Amino acid sequence: MYEGLESVEGDHGEVGQGYYHETDVLGDDPKLRDACHRSKKAWSRQAALPGMSKSVGELADARDPDMDYHLIACSGAVTNDVSGTGRHFGEAPQIQQGYLDQNITLVTISIGGNDARFTKVVQSCVLGITGFCLDDTLDGDPGPLKDYEPKMIKEKVRPAITATLKEIRAKAPHAKIVLMGYPELLSKDGGCIPGIGQPEAAWINAMSGVMDTERKGAAADAGANIVFSDPIPNFKDKGACGDPEDIHAIVLDKSPGDDPDLADQPVASSTLHPKIAGARLYADALEKPLSAG
Repeated sequence: MYEGLESVEGDHGEVGQGYYHETDVLGDDPKLRDACHRSKKAWSRQAALPGMSKSVGELADARDPDMDYHLIACSGAVTNDVSGTGRHFGEAPQIQQGYLDQNITLVTISIGGNDARFTKVVQSCVLGITGFCLDDTLDGDPGPLKDYEPKMIKEKVRPAITATLKEIRAKAPHAKIVLMGYPELLSKDGGCIPGIGQPEAAWINAMSGVMDTERKGAAADAGANIVFSDPIPNFKDKGACGDPEDIHAIVLDKSPGDDPDLADQPVASSTLHPKIAGARLYADALEKPLSAG
């Protein structure tokens, strides 16, 4: 019995449509806003477990007795919102929400991109007026992005992911934990996105590679029953600007939970997140380590 698929996917709102209503509301109210953007087409819901003919989402929606599934992903979450003291959109840290125990058999998680400030980095590239964004220095950084971003991922983000994985395992000691990586976000040199040229696109994709290398290392550092899943092959040539394009490029049409203030949030949260077809590619990447046992 799968008691169940416990999904603690940390940072991806994932699809950009089909959100559960309560996770996409009141964007203009800072106190009551919820923009976790949990999607009915999230990759963990689209995946099928070994030996199952229906997807996790189908089994969960049918209240199948063999499936006890909880999706607590939250767009914009960082490691502190999963295993620390954060209260992202008013929610308790994910591992403290009561879904992890000795009966859980599977946990899936994607985390680290927000710790690495990918949104701010891409915004710097898109909104920059002159030069290459990799030469920019974000506020508070000791040096340009090309130097500091990979250093921060290796020295700060990787240990934070490792610590989070260890805490999940302590709460769910019998679970297999799958840490999902990131695809290369941009295809065709990101040519469909204003402000992104070949140097920026190559560097942004390289940072995705650095992030995944460190994620894989974090999974190994965390120890037994934790595996890394690499979605990069599944998304080859299908990133933003690709054909087909399975990752959103710039999305201006905001959802109800998005902050309407253009100064605080210039684009919709679904920007550079997977479309439904992209979430299916993530599901394919998830199924591979599950099938391996």
